[in-house]
Amino acid sequence: VLARIDTERSFYQLKSSVQRLVQSVIDAYWALVFARTDVIARRAQTQQGYEAYERAVANFETKRGNIGEKSQAQSAWANFRASQIGAESALLQREQALRDILGLEPYDGTRIVPITPPQQNQVAIDWQQIVNLAEEYRCDLIELKLVVEASQQELLLASNTAQPRVDAGALYRFNGLEGRTPGGDYLVADPGD
Repeated sequence: VLARIDTERSFYQLKSSVQRLVQSVIDAYWALVFARTDVIARRAQTQQGYEAYERAVANFETKRGNIGEKSQAQSAWANFRASQIGAESALLQREQALRDILGLEPYDGTRIVPITPPQQNQVAIDWQQIVNLAEEYRCDLIELKLVVEASQQELLLASNTAQPRVDAGALYRFNGLEGRTPGGDYLVADPGD
């Protein structure tokens, strides 16, 4: 029983490691999607910051604005550019993480471009169904159940080993040719036989 439980545990450990690998690919993929979306947003923000800076410079040169507005717009534009550079750096890191998980070369000249769009609609969640599915399919939970079952079997084995041994044997023979029992008594045959 313990060997069967250990075999099942090793199967579920393997299955769990495969599921973790698949989950890490999914996580890395969506992290890459987020990083690309963040870069797009930061570029738009930087572009708008640059346009605001150009307006502030034009206003300053035509004497409709002051040096403070120009400096503030320039500072905001510089901050937007710094945020864009950070977002592009994060994008490269996310892409490299996905390449590492997939076993691809660090950089082979091609970009990984996610094509699955994020879902816009809210997903209705049935928590009881999720708990039931987890009990049935989550390898770590199944492995823990097997550990408990193995511990119960080991406890039963230890309890049986701790009990005093009772060896009993019985002997029953009958010598049909002589009509005697092992004690030497004669058997009387029934005359109706």
